[in-house]
Amino acid sequence: SPQLAVETIDLIDANYSAELVSEAELDRLLSSDDESSMWFALHCYQAYAQVGEVIPEQVIVDAIESDHASLRAQGVILLESFSDEKLIEQANLIASCCTSKSSELRQGILPVLERLIKAQPSFGIEMAEMFHSRHIPVTILVREESYWNNVLPAEESTMISRHIKANHI
Repeated sequence: SPQLAVETIDLIDANYSAELVSEAELDRLLSSDDESSMWFALHCYQAYAQVGEVIPEQVIVDAIESDHASLRAQGVILLESFSDEKLIEQANLIASCCTSKSSELRQGILPVLERLIKAQPSFGIEMAEMFHSRHIPVTILVREESYWNNVLPAEESTMISRHIKANHI
Protein backbone atom coordinates (compact mmCIF):
# COMPACT_ATOMS: atom_id res chain seq x y z
CA SER A 1 0.00 0.00 0.00
CA PRO A 2 1.11 3.63 -0.33
CA GLN A 3 1.27 3.81 3.48
CA LEU A 4 3.75 0.92 3.56
CA ALA A 5 5.81 2.70 0.89
CA VAL A 6 5.79 5.88 3.01
CA GLU A 7 6.97 3.93 6.04
CA THR A 8 9.72 2.29 3.95
CA ILE A 9 10.87 5.66 2.66
CA ASP A 10 10.90 6.99 6.22
CA LEU A 11 13.25 4.18 7.20
CA ILE A 12 15.63 4.68 4.28
CA ASP A 13 17.12 8.00 3.24
CA ALA A 14 15.22 8.90 0.03
CA ASN A 15 18.29 10.21 -1.80
CA TYR A 16 20.24 7.04 -1.05
CA SER A 17 17.38 4.76 -2.07
CA ALA A 18 16.91 6.71 -5.32
CA GLU A 19 20.58 6.21 -6.17
CA LEU A 20 20.08 2.46 -5.83
CA VAL A 21 17.17 2.34 -8.28
CA SER A 22 18.09 2.57 -11.95
CA GLU A 23 16.00 4.53 -14.40
CA ALA A 24 15.10 1.25 -16.14
CA GLU A 25 13.83 -0.13 -12.81
CA LEU A 26 11.84 3.05 -12.20
CA ASP A 27 10.26 2.69 -15.64
CA ARG A 28 9.40 -0.92 -14.83
CA LEU A 29 7.83 0.10 -11.52
CA LEU A 30 5.84 2.87 -13.20
CA SER A 31 4.48 0.50 -15.83
CA SER A 32 3.22 -1.96 -13.21
CA ASP A 33 -0.38 -2.01 -12.03
CA ASP A 34 0.74 -1.84 -8.40
CA GLU A 35 0.00 1.57 -6.88
CA SER A 36 2.68 1.15 -4.18
CA SER A 37 5.38 0.37 -6.74
CA MET A 38 4.34 3.29 -8.87
CA TRP A 39 4.26 5.62 -5.85
CA PHE A 40 7.74 4.46 -4.79
CA ALA A 41 9.10 5.15 -8.29
CA LEU A 42 7.60 8.64 -8.26
CA HIS A 43 9.09 9.27 -4.84
CA CYS A 44 12.51 8.22 -6.18
CA TYR A 45 12.06 10.69 -9.04
CA GLN A 46 11.29 13.32 -6.41
CA ALA A 47 14.62 12.53 -4.74
CA TYR A 48 16.31 12.86 -8.14
CA ALA A 49 14.69 16.28 -8.59
CA GLN A 50 15.99 17.41 -5.19
CA VAL A 51 19.56 16.85 -6.37
CA GLY A 52 18.96 18.66 -9.67
CA GLU A 53 18.20 15.70 -11.95
CA VAL A 54 15.72 16.20 -14.78
CA ILE A 55 12.48 14.28 -14.49
CA PRO A 56 11.00 13.03 -17.77
CA GLU A 57 7.89 15.08 -18.49
CA GLN A 58 5.90 11.99 -19.44
CA VAL A 59 6.44 10.59 -15.92
CA ILE A 60 4.71 13.65 -14.49
CA VAL A 61 1.93 13.63 -17.08
CA ASP A 62 1.23 9.94 -16.40
CA ALA A 63 1.19 10.54 -12.64
CA ILE A 64 -1.18 13.50 -12.91
CA GLU A 65 -3.51 11.55 -15.19
CA SER A 66 -3.47 8.47 -12.92
CA ASP A 67 -6.64 6.96 -11.49
CA HIS A 68 -4.93 6.88 -8.07
CA ALA A 69 -5.15 9.99 -5.86
CA SER A 70 -1.77 9.27 -4.25
CA LEU A 71 -0.06 9.22 -7.66
CA ARG A 72 -1.79 12.41 -8.81
CA ALA A 73 -0.61 14.13 -5.63
CA GLN A 74 2.94 12.91 -6.21
CA GLY A 75 2.71 14.15 -9.81
CA VAL A 76 1.89 17.66 -8.57
CA ILE A 77 4.85 17.50 -6.17
CA LEU A 78 7.08 16.56 -9.09
CA LEU A 79 5.60 19.33 -11.21
CA GLU A 80 6.43 21.83 -8.45
CA SER A 81 10.10 20.90 -8.83
CA PHE A 82 10.18 22.43 -12.34
CA SER A 83 11.55 25.94 -12.77
CA ASP A 84 9.06 28.71 -13.50
CA GLU A 85 10.34 28.87 -17.08
CA LYS A 86 9.77 25.14 -17.60
CA LEU A 87 6.31 25.31 -16.02
CA ILE A 88 5.28 28.22 -18.22
CA GLU A 89 6.16 26.03 -21.22
CA GLN A 90 3.73 23.47 -19.77
CA ALA A 91 0.74 25.83 -19.78
CA ASN A 92 -1.58 23.20 -21.30
CA LEU A 93 -0.66 20.70 -18.58
CA ILE A 94 -1.24 23.33 -15.88
CA ALA A 95 -4.62 24.20 -17.44
CA SER A 96 -5.53 20.49 -17.56
CA CYS A 97 -4.75 20.17 -13.87
CA CYS A 98 -6.83 23.26 -13.09
CA THR A 99 -9.81 21.86 -14.99
CA SER A 100 -9.43 18.24 -13.89
CA LYS A 101 -12.41 16.29 -12.57
CA SER A 102 -10.22 15.49 -9.56
CA SER A 103 -10.82 18.11 -6.85
CA GLU A 104 -7.54 17.26 -5.06
CA LEU A 105 -5.63 17.82 -8.30
CA ARG A 106 -7.36 21.17 -8.83
CA GLN A 107 -6.50 22.16 -5.25
CA GLY A 108 -2.97 20.78 -5.48
CA ILE A 109 -2.07 22.80 -8.56
CA LEU A 110 -3.20 26.15 -7.10
CA PRO A 111 0.14 26.95 -5.38
CA VAL A 112 1.94 26.26 -8.68
CA LEU A 113 -0.48 28.50 -10.56
CA GLU A 114 -0.13 31.29 -7.99
CA ARG A 115 3.67 31.02 -8.13
CA LEU A 116 3.67 31.33 -11.91
CA ILE A 117 1.28 34.28 -12.01
CA LYS A 118 3.41 36.11 -9.43
CA ALA A 119 6.57 35.35 -11.43
CA GLN A 120 5.05 36.33 -14.78
CA PRO A 121 1.70 38.15 -14.61
CA SER A 122 1.12 37.65 -18.35
CA PHE A 123 0.83 33.93 -17.58
CA GLY A 124 -2.42 34.75 -15.80
CA ILE A 125 -3.82 36.21 -19.00
CA GLU A 126 -2.66 33.15 -20.94
CA MET A 127 -4.42 30.87 -18.45
CA ALA A 128 -7.57 33.03 -18.58
CA GLU A 129 -7.59 32.66 -22.37
CA MET A 130 -7.15 28.89 -22.09
CA PHE A 131 -10.01 28.59 -19.60
CA HIS A 132 -12.19 30.88 -21.71
CA SER A 133 -11.51 28.74 -24.80
CA ARG A 134 -12.71 25.73 -22.78
CA HIS A 135 -15.92 27.61 -21.91
CA ILE A 136 -14.89 28.01 -18.28
CA PRO A 137 -15.99 31.39 -16.87
CA VAL A 138 -13.05 33.59 -15.87
CA THR A 139 -12.90 36.74 -13.80
CA ILE A 140 -9.80 38.93 -13.70
CA LEU A 141 -9.43 41.55 -11.02
CA VAL A 142 -7.50 44.54 -12.39
CA ARG A 143 -6.61 46.99 -9.65
CA GLU A 144 -4.99 49.52 -11.95
CA GLU A 145 -6.78 51.80 -14.40
CA SER A 146 -6.00 49.27 -17.13
CA TYR A 147 -4.28 45.87 -17.20
CA TRP A 148 -0.63 46.01 -16.09
CA ASN A 149 -0.36 49.73 -16.88
CA ASN A 150 2.54 50.11 -14.46
CA VAL A 151 4.66 47.87 -16.75
CA LEU A 152 3.24 48.09 -20.26
CA PRO A 153 3.06 51.21 -22.42
CA ALA A 154 -0.32 52.91 -21.99
CA GLU A 155 -1.57 51.97 -25.48
CA GLU A 156 -0.75 48.28 -24.99
CA SER A 157 -2.28 48.19 -21.54
CA THR A 158 -5.46 49.81 -22.84
CA MET A 159 -5.58 47.45 -25.84
CA ILE A 160 -5.27 44.38 -23.59
CA SER A 161 -7.96 45.73 -21.27
CA ARG A 162 -10.30 46.23 -24.25
CA HIS A 163 -9.52 42.67 -25.46
CA ILE A 164 -10.27 41.23 -22.02
CA LYS A 165 -13.62 43.08 -21.82
CA ALA A 166 -14.53 42.21 -25.43
CA ASN A 167 -14.10 38.53 -24.60
CA HIS A 168 -16.38 38.82 -21.55
CA ILE A 169 -13.65 38.09 -19.04
